[in-house]
Amino acid sequence: MLTGVILALGLCGRLSAAHTFLLAVTWSSPEVAVGPLAVALGLVLRDKGRSTRSALMAGWLRTAAGELRAGSSLRSAIAGAVDAYPDLGLERIGRLAYAGRPLSEMSAALAECQGMEAIAAVVAVAGSTGGSVVNVLETLATEAADEATLQREKRSLTAAARWSIGLVGGFPLAVLAVQVIRGELGSMLRAGTVPAAMVVIGVSLLTLGLVTVGVLLRRVHAL
Repeated sequence: MLTGVILALGLCGRLSAAHTFLLAVTWSSPEVAVGPLAVALGLVLRDKGRSTRSALMAGWLRTAAGELRAGSSLRSAIAGAVDAYPDLGLERIGRLAYAGRPLSEMSAALAECQGMEAIAAVVAVAGSTGGSVVNVLETLATEAADEATLQREKRSLTAAARWSIGLVGGFPLAVLAVQVIRGELGSMLRAGTVPAAMVVIGVSLLTLGLVTVGVLLRRVHAL
């Protein structure tokens, strides 16, 4: 009965075609929904618990600048920032700083790290001139924080699109997998030419749909 209500809401325009299909399939075959929903939930939890690299870099830069304002040397400031933000994966930089290696060597190592090219240039200049780089680090921290804000807004604005695209693409694949497990697909292939042709056409259309979903997801991530 509930399936009929869902279909009626879809026909009346109260639900989109995609939402009608998803709700109907979830109610009629809950096992089909487990896979796509688990994947979608995992993606949401990953996005929720993951700090963007830009946000981590902003904190790293602020920590380094704060250490410098407190009177630390540039090496000590960098080492302290590395210890404070281990998720950035700058352990090698920290080891070089604690070992007292030349700033030129630390700059070269920083330049090999993702998104640290500007910081590497600052360290190189500091090593050559001996000037203060506090203001430069704070400016870079502000820029990194702005970038992190933009990334959070992008994820928030595209969350619904990623959910819809992922679920619409995942449900047909889950249905096909269930049919294979139950042996329904094999039975149709052995039932004769027409059923076999329908299976081939259906799988081809599903493949085309999954390719389309992949393209849409790439476009969403590229925004």
